[in-house]
Amino acid sequence: MWRKLWSLKVPPKSRNLVWRACNVVLPTADLLKRKGVDLDVICRLCRQQDESIFHVMVQCPFARQCWEVSRIGFILGSASAFTKWLSLGFQRLAVEDCCYLIRVCWRLCFANVVAHLLAWETRPIADARSRVSLRLRSF
Repeated sequence: MWRKLWSLKVPPKSRNLVWRACNVVLPTADLLKRKGVDLDVICRLCRQQDESIFHVMVQCPFARQCWEVSRIGFILGSASAFTKWLSLGFQRLAVEDCCYLIRVCWRLCFANVVAHLLAWETRPIADARSRVSLRLRSF
């Protein structure tokens, strides 16, 4: 899986983000909470589950909608962690679709950051969802 990830023709920042996600070093709310940071761990986009890497990239209803309308569709299989899910995607998809998968992961992470920034501005979460949706449509 790693060889395939590093060989994909995507921006280095995208590969790095996915590598960091697989190694559970992205600063998601659940990880920050485990490190002792006092914050709300609920996902800013759906307000339904704790924000983890797997949730942000795959399980969140917002992420799921993005995958469903993407050209590769929603892939879940029996995956219960981001690394397993990515490996499953790499096994099933052609190289160009793997590149697309990495770019969508980048956008989903960006959407999560935007949702956090908008929440800090004290705007309603519905406004955050609509702004993030508009930005992702331009992708």
